[in-house]
This record gives sequence, structure tokens and C-alpha cells, in this order.
Amino acid sequence: LVCPGHVDSPLLDRQVLDEAALRGIDPAQRRAELCADMPARRFVTPDEVAAILLWLATEAPPSLTGAELPTDGAWTAGTISGLAAVTR
Repeated sequence: LVCPGHVDSPLLDRQVLDEAALRGIDPAQRRAELCADMPARRFVTPDEVAAILLWLATEAPPSLTGAELPTDGAWTAGTISGLAAVTR
């Protein structure tokens, strides 16, 4: 199971626009806020998600079963370990 976080895509663009409008802020500010909460300080790209999917489609991971693969710019790791708060 591939678990992407914020992927830089039209769907994210729509979310950013909607959230910015609700808060009365510039969309660029909302994008920056979202990135600031991520240890990688950037959004995941569609190509990065595709690379994980392609790797899973090969015979390389034969014993990988029932695993969740976070593809989220280390957001999950930072949230679990408290890393996000430490790296600011």
C-alpha cells in the first residue's frame, strides 16, 4: 500500500486555493505553511510516487507483503518521532 502525502498536483493546488480562500490568505502563504510542517520542506512529486509504484511492480521486493510505504516527504516519520518540531 503506497501512502502518498501532499503530492504537488492539481488536486493539491485546489486544496491550497480553497484553504487560502477560507482563511483570507495568499495561496503562496498556504503552500509555504504546508511545506513548513514537512521535514523534507517540499511536496512529493508525482514522479516520486510513480517510482515507488514501478519498483513495486518489479520482482525486486518479493518478500514485501502487507506493508504500508509512506511516500510523504518524511511527514509520517516526523510526526511519529516529533522530528517536525525539532527541525524548525
